[in-house]
Amino acid sequence: GTHTKEELNDLLQPHNLYTEAFKLVGWRSIFKGRPILDGEHLDECLKRNVPEITFEEAFRRSGRLINITVSPYDTHQESRLLNARTSPSVLVRTASLASTAIPGVFPPVMLMAKNVRGELVPYIPSRKWVDGSIKNDLPMHRLARLYGVNHTIVSQTNPHVLPFLSEHESRFEFFRDFRDAVRKNISLNAYLGLDFLRRNVPNNDLALLIDKAQSVVSQRYVGDINIVPPSIRGTWFRLTKNPTKDELKNFIELGEVSTWPKIELIRTTTAISRTFEKCIHKLRLLEMKQLKNPKLEIVKASGKEGKSNIENPLDTGLDHYV
Repeated sequence: GTHTKEELNDLLQPHNLYTEAFKLVGWRSIFKGRPILDGEHLDECLKRNVPEITFEEAFRRSGRLINITVSPYDTHQESRLLNARTSPSVLVRTASLASTAIPGVFPPVMLMAKNVRGELVPYIPSRKWVDGSIKNDLPMHRLARLYGVNHTIVSQTNPHVLPFLSEHESRFEFFRDFRDAVRKNISLNAYLGLDFLRRNVPNNDLALLIDKAQSVVSQRYVGDINIVPPSIRGTWFRLTKNPTKDELKNFIELGEVSTWPKIELIRTTTAISRTFEKCIHKLRLLEMKQLKNPKLEIVKASGKEGKSNIENPLDTGLDHYV
């Protein structure tokens, strides 16, 4: 979303991406309520891959609307959806950094923004932010209000979610219902267990981590169309290791293979929306022509009286005007 289409063709190559994101501080830190990975090291990685631009500048540059969810580090604030409409001055890089700041793994992040003079200033000086999946991984209701979205396509790669999702839907209703019941039971037991721990741990920082974990297990992580990568043996053991070029290439290929079975479904379900966009575009062109030449007459190019010449049921016939 921060690069043009031409730039992405070069950037999304394993040899062009800087992947030194993880630097281990120590596993024992988590028991003291401290992160196990170095946040500054990750920030340096993002600086090399993401330009220093705001959400509004990114939209003007690429034409894409980036949406990033972040959650407050404290327990008294609601999560926020950052984009060119709600937070145009916020730096995309710092929002990305906050969206990866899992409590206990990376430290919370201060969001930065550009003021009217283009200087970097804290977005909300009194608050720090963490991974959006902690409170609201898929902000479907907010996206619906902002953009009129009523159908969602989810590419789910969160390692703590994948064990509860299936890359292949069962054809038998009994097995689907049984699987869903098991998932709900696991989530409920995890929530109750974490609630018990939160009420009984003496360390406030550790209690805050447990509170965030409760939010994770009580969320919905699926949409109308779900793209789920196949299981990779040993994934959990590589979470804190920087990927090699070969591993990165393999991840990209797995993502492509996981998307292929969904392509036709996506094309079909988005056909009406894409047709509306084409119609609106053609009507705007027609309006511009009429404004330039008020005497312009709209004449149907072909087709007999009383008989439609529209072959495609999704075609509105606007191709025959202009």
